[in-house]
Amino acid sequence: MPEYQVFHQQAVKSFSAGEDNEHQRRWTESQWEAKASNKKFNYDKSRAHLNFEIVKGGKIVPLGSSKPILERFQDRLEATGAEDPNKGLETPKYRIACNMIFSGDADRMREMAFGDQNVERAKGTDNSHVKRKSEIELWAKDIYKAVADAWGEDNIIDFSVHLDESSPHIHCLVTPIMYDEKKQKMRIKYRDTFGGDANKLDAIHDYLAEVNKKWGLVRGESVSATNAQHVPRDEWYRQLQAESRELEIANGKLELDIRRKENAVKGLKTMIENLTHQKSEVENKIHEVENLLEQQNGEHSELSKELERLKSQLSTLEFKLTDKREKLSAADEALAEFRAMTRAQKSEAETLRVVQEQTSRTLQTYAQASILAGSFQELLTMSSRICTNVPEAKKMAENTIIEDMCDMRFKDVLGTAVKMFIEGINGATSITQSGGGGGSNSELPWRDKDEDIFSFARRCMRFAHSKHYPKKSSGIKR
Repeated sequence: MPEYQVFHQQAVKSFSAGEDNEHQRRWTESQWEAKASNKKFNYDKSRAHLNFEIVKGGKIVPLGSSKPILERFQDRLEATGAEDPNKGLETPKYRIACNMIFSGDADRMREMAFGDQNVERAKGTDNSHVKRKSEIELWAKDIYKAVADAWGEDNIIDFSVHLDESSPHIHCLVTPIMYDEKKQKMRIKYRDTFGGDANKLDAIHDYLAEVNKKWGLVRGESVSATNAQHVPRDEWYRQLQAESRELEIANGKLELDIRRKENAVKGLKTMIENLTHQKSEVENKIHEVENLLEQQNGEHSELSKELERLKSQLSTLEFKLTDKREKLSAADEALAEFRAMTRAQKSEAETLRVVQEQTSRTLQTYAQASILAGSFQELLTMSSRICTNVPEAKKMAENTIIEDMCDMRFKDVLGTAVKMFIEGINGATSITQSGGGGGSNSELPWRDKDEDIFSFARRCMRFAHSKHYPKKSSGIKR
């Protein structure tokens, strides 16, 4: 089966101490213990000594021996004269770096990192004896050079290689600081470099495939090539669960077949050992009888008959030995094939588990949003009724969303906000100019792909409110 390369990219708006500690493994003993005991994580502190990072010039150094990531970012800004577009903002808004993850088929990555060493992956096991193989270093250097050639070595602010998790991988942070001809200065050009065009991601996969070819890793088919269709999140999650269950059943059957094949191989080896021993005994007897016949000039009829019987027995044993050896060879091949299938399915199951966890988190976010939206709607409806019947409450609700709800235009505000929200999360660049309100394309509160979904919803609501209530410059008050 093909061994696929793995590449993932994610936009970064700020660098936190937690992210730095994660990349550089700057954890206290208690933090290591918490990570190791958490069922969601697969960290192995006994393998932490195998981690490394690559710095300028392609030099390999111990992980965590360089400056913190934020300091490296600041150094890069100072060296180029570029500015942090999020400077002074209470909440970072602009993308300043790309976090890339490079890896591949789990078994192939472990082979490059550990060779044929015995590495126990169960939690709590001691793997301090394991040594890092040079192949993983050479692969990492190739990826480092590819990144440097594509986006500039000076723009690489972190290149960490982790061998203490279930599958070896690289975390690479690139801040795309480049000269802007139009603005005549150096600045962070994230969208021009990594965003805005799905073809860019395909191009990166193609580029990496050329690098990974020598390491036996190939790229999968792109969405544009496979014509993959959109599947609703809840349906996708159900499919993942069904696939996981099917893989578990298939793995259980394969493991049972492997045990049977192993027993068959063991039985054949025992038979061959016994037949080999019998053959040796018969050959010794034949030699003894031939010596006796030679002493009697071959004129002993009983010895001659015994010799013929022994030779016949030897011929039978040789036939059985040939048959068992052929069967052993076939059984070994079948066992190797079943083991390869099991490794492939376990790798697939591991990938499915990661995707399932990510999908589960996304579903939880949408479920939370739906529940909060429903609860908020009920709260607003009740508040509107109270304001209508209680004069004191009506006065308190002035210039708030409660007051707006009593106005017929509120439905238009909500309708506009909903349109903007839906089109924003689907990557639209304009909204339908109908139903009242709206605005030009340039006014649309474009949703950054990494913006928190609740933050974007609030921004849509504030923007829609300002379009329908232009005289209230303060917007929705809280």
